[in-house]
Amino acid sequence: MTSKRATPKALARRLAWLLFATAFIAFAYFHQGGGWNQNARFAMVRAIVEEAGFSIDSYLIYARAKLDPSTELRRIRLRNAEYAEDGRTNVLIWKNAQGQPFPVNSTLEGRIQAVDALAKVIDIRISEKASAAVSVTDATEITQFQTKLPFSALETGNVVKVQCALDEVGRAVAKKITLIEGKAARDIALVNLRAVAASGDVAYYGDHFHPNKAPGTSFIALPAYWLIYHLEKILGANPDEWWTLTLNAWLTSVFSAGLLSALGIVVVYRLALAFSGGRARESLMTAQ
Repeated sequence: MTSKRATPKALARRLAWLLFATAFIAFAYFHQGGGWNQNARFAMVRAIVEEAGFSIDSYLIYARAKLDPSTELRRIRLRNAEYAEDGRTNVLIWKNAQGQPFPVNSTLEGRIQAVDALAKVIDIRISEKASAAVSVTDATEITQFQTKLPFSALETGNVVKVQCALDEVGRAVAKKITLIEGKAARDIALVNLRAVAASGDVAYYGDHFHPNKAPGTSFIALPAYWLIYHLEKILGANPDEWWTLTLNAWLTSVFSAGLLSALGIVVVYRLALAFSGGRARESLMTAQ
């Protein structure tokens, strides 16, 4: 009794499936895990699927939900790069070119502790442990009760709110200074963004945080996470539980970039097969 030999077309089909399965398992197994880049991208995927938005304000900072050793996490929602915790306003900062703390939202609020009239620089105490020097230019608008004031109106002890920006050398330059009458300086804590956030690969624009990388891979991952999220919602899983969050990041990567990469290898194999006139071994070597 003789066995039937597979036709070249059937053999090519089997090799394509074998190649796909091998590549898909490899891509699923060798997962790179979390990191700033990955965390920022996955935060955007979650924001789009769960909140139908593009900003990652609600997916940037996590804290323990309970004091016990539970793995349940609590997302801290940001508003204008600030958040309230333990009765105090925490202002997120990053460092300027001189290594001085600078609020992410480019808004300083505090008490003037020194005025340099010659250099046109004011020194603002923005917390118990930090101050910032701000340059004032002819273009700076100084107001109180919507009345425009000259630079000479700024005095030590004034509580001010300053909208500013960093110039090309990293100095804070005031765009608008508002004198706040009859109000004490806020009780705030300056918090380094990189010390508390899941990712430092972020950009801040329009009062919201976004990943600072191109969004292509996040868009590719949307179908996979949409299915995962809604299935877990039916099962009652908490997407902010540490184990579930880690699993979801892995599954989303596997069934988006991993799946497409495995399919891409099969496409290369098929193209090589077509160009080589059906030489399966050489085509397989090319795809590998």
